[in-house]
Amino acid sequence: MNIYLLAHQDDEFFCLPYIRKQIQYNEEVLVVFLTNGCFGGVTSEKRNRESLKTLIDLGVDTKNVMFFGESLEIDDGKLHRSVGKVIAKLENEFATAKINKVIFPCFEGGHQDHDSISYIVAHSRVFDRAKRLQFSLYNAYKISKPLFRVYKIINDQNLSDEGFAYKISDLRYILNYKSQKKSFIGLGPFIIVRLLFNKYINLVKFENFYIYKRPHLGALLYEKRTKLTYEGLDMEIRSNLEKN
Repeated sequence: MNIYLLAHQDDEFFCLPYIRKQIQYNEEVLVVFLTNGCFGGVTSEKRNRESLKTLIDLGVDTKNVMFFGESLEIDDGKLHRSVGKVIAKLENEFATAKINKVIFPCFEGGHQDHDSISYIVAHSRVFDRAKRLQFSLYNAYKISKPLFRVYKIINDQNLSDEGFAYKISDLRYILNYKSQKKSFIGLGPFIIVRLLFNKYINLVKFENFYIYKRPHLGALLYEKRTKLTYEGLDMEIRSNLEKN
């Protein structure tokens, strides 16, 4: 079994060729969303439908798509306050499962929810024997405010021996996320430029030590956009882990 741990109902866009490849090779794929996606008045139901439309088209069985964030009532942007609940849920759900790979967003300082998943994987016993792979979404690594980079891997993170390649036709999936139009208007030009020059995306081999220091030097993207700092995120997560 291959498990995708995703924060938001659109994160799958950033690894969809890998999902498609695994489905084509008849590998079992399970997709788990860890927040309810509620932000700016958008409902979970709407965001769930948008992701399901993409995942079904890729060949994922609907019974293999799980919305933990909705059942645990974890809002978009607040995953760092609920890592203990998520770990308990994962260990209850997958205690006896044979997990070959867990695929999740890079620890890159882009969005606080994405980074929170690295703590969850590092502390969840169910992933101890799994191959742990990360995909980059966006970050502020080596670039000045207000700009950001997409699919930019941080230099001191280790590349795995795996990756995936987009087709230009994959850009059509952006249209599935109508509730996230504003986000993709901002991300779209950077995505297009990146894929025009290089359609291949490397996956990162996750190491536990990543979470013990800032993802990169300088201000992180979520620090620029919110009041949350890396130190505040790290403190809240470790406090939450101790309580749970």
